[in-house]
Amino acid sequence: MLSIRTKLTTLFTAAVMIMTMPVAAFGGRVSAEDGVKEGIYRVQGFNQEGIITDPDGNTLDGVVAFCLDTKLHPPVASVEYTGKSLSELTDYDTTVEITNLDHVTESKHITPSVRRRLLAFLKDQDAILAKYNDIDLAAEKEWFLDNAANLDYYDDPFGFRISVHEFKADILPVTDENKAVPENYYAKVYTPKTAYEKLNAGLLRETETQLRTLIGNKFDDVWNSWSPTKTMLRQQLVRMIIHDDALWGGLLADDGKLYNDNKPDEYFTQTRKYYLSSDPMSDPHSLWNVLYKPMIDYIDTLPDYFVEGLDALILVPGDNSYQTMLGAWFEAPAEEVRIMKVDKATGRPLQGAELEVLDADGKSVDSWISSDEAHTVGGLYRNITYTIREITAPDGYTAAEDITFTVGDGGTVNTEANVTEDGVILVENTPEETPEPEPVQPVTVVHAPIAGVPRQPGGTAPVLVQPVTGEDVSAGAGLEDRGEELPEEETAPSVIVLAVVIAAVVLTGKRASTH
Repeated sequence: MLSIRTKLTTLFTAAVMIMTMPVAAFGGRVSAEDGVKEGIYRVQGFNQEGIITDPDGNTLDGVVAFCLDTKLHPPVASVEYTGKSLSELTDYDTTVEITNLDHVTESKHITPSVRRRLLAFLKDQDAILAKYNDIDLAAEKEWFLDNAANLDYYDDPFGFRISVHEFKADILPVTDENKAVPENYYAKVYTPKTAYEKLNAGLLRETETQLRTLIGNKFDDVWNSWSPTKTMLRQQLVRMIIHDDALWGGLLADDGKLYNDNKPDEYFTQTRKYYLSSDPMSDPHSLWNVLYKPMIDYIDTLPDYFVEGLDALILVPGDNSYQTMLGAWFEAPAEEVRIMKVDKATGRPLQGAELEVLDADGKSVDSWISSDEAHTVGGLYRNITYTIREITAPDGYTAAEDITFTVGDGGTVNTEANVTEDGVILVENTPEETPEPEPVQPVTVVHAPIAGVPRQPGGTAPVLVQPVTGEDVSAGAGLEDRGEELPEEETAPSVIVLAVVIAAVVLTGKRASTH
C-alpha cells in the first residue's frame, strides 16, 4: 500500500498538471483578441457578457453579444453558430416565423456604411453613449408637458388609464382565404385616442399642476429606461445602425401592420413606450431625432476602424430564423500584396516609375520607385478598397490609370487589373506616341521679272520662290518698305535677287504671284 506521503505527493503532482493544462481543455474564459476561429460557436442569450462559447470550449470574456435582428428568435445553446469577420458580412436573408402562416423571408441589406458604424460602435460605444448626456431633457420635458394632450400613443406609458387604441375587431378565423391575404388575417382596426381624451377619461379629478407632475414623473421614468447604464440602449442602437440610411424611412414607419410579418421593427417597439409621431424623420421631438440620430451622427465622425486594422466577430446561425449576433472587435491580421510595373505589350519590367498605394480614406500606405522586381506592400487589411496610383510614368511611357483592389483571406487579390498566377498585380504602361513631323511646305520656283530688279544682260529673269499655298500678292510687292531697291543702272547677281525674294516671301507670309 502507498504511504500517506506518497499519496499526497501524487495528488499534488496531479493538481499541478491540471493547473498547467491549456485552458481550452476545460472551457475557461479567454478574450476575443484571437479573432475568428474555425468551428462551431454557441450563444445563449443576448445583451450580456459570458454567453459566447468559442470552438475550443472557452467562454469569451468581457464580450456583450448584440442581436442584429428584431423579429427573430433569440439565441439558444442548441443552435450552431459560425464565426466570420464583420468586414466580410454581406446581405443575408432571415426567416420570420408567423403563427398559423407560412414563414416570411426578409433580407438584410449590409452596406459599407453599416459595417463601418457597427465596428465604430463596438470600438467607442462608451463615447457614443455619452452623447445621451448631451440631450437637453429639461427642454424636451417642458415641450412634452405643453403638448401631451395633443399627442398620440400606442401603449399607455404615461398612465392615462384608458386604452390608447380601442380594439374594434377580433382576429379573423383561420381560413385558406384569409391566410392568402395576411393583412386581412392579422388586421386589427384601431381608433387612435388623443392624450386629451384619455386625460379627461382617466384623470378628470386631477388638477393641472398635479397632472403635469404626474406626466413629468412618467416622462422621467421613460427616459431613465434608455439610460446608458442600461445594456438595452446599446442593443437598441445596434438595431438602428444595422439599417442603411436608405432604409430609415421604412424603419421609422413600420408599425407591425405595414408588412405581412405582423411584427414591428425595433424603432416602433421603442417609440410605443413614448409617443407616436406622424413623421418621425422630420419631427424634432421624435424619439428618432432626440435619442438615436444624434448618436448615429456622432458615430459618423469616428474613424473608419477597418482602415486602421480592426475587425469584429459576427456569429451567423445555422438556422436563419435565429438572430445573427455581433460580438467583439479585434485586431485584424495584416496582409500584403506584390505590385509590378510592366510594358503592356511585352510584359517587360519598367524602371523609374513613381507609384503609391492609398487606403479608402485617401491616405498613403506606401510609395516606391519601380525596378525590375515586384514591390511588396504590407499592412493591408481585408475588404478595404485600396488604390494604386502612378505619380510619375517611366520615360517614354504614358501614365497608367488608377487601379483599385481589395485583399481577401491569405492575401488573395480582387481587382479588375491583370494579375499573374502567383498574385502579382500588374500596372501596365503603353509607350508614348511619337508625334509626326509637320510636313514641309512645297514651293514653286519660277523665273519672272521683279519690279525694280532689271534683267541681267543676256541672262534669265531673276528667280522667284513661290509657295504653293497662301494668299497671292503681286511680285515684288512690299519689298519697297522692307529694304532698298537696287538702282536701275546696277545689276544684281541672281543669287542676291533670289535671297531678297525669299526674304520677302518669308517676311510677308504671303504667296507671291507673277504677272
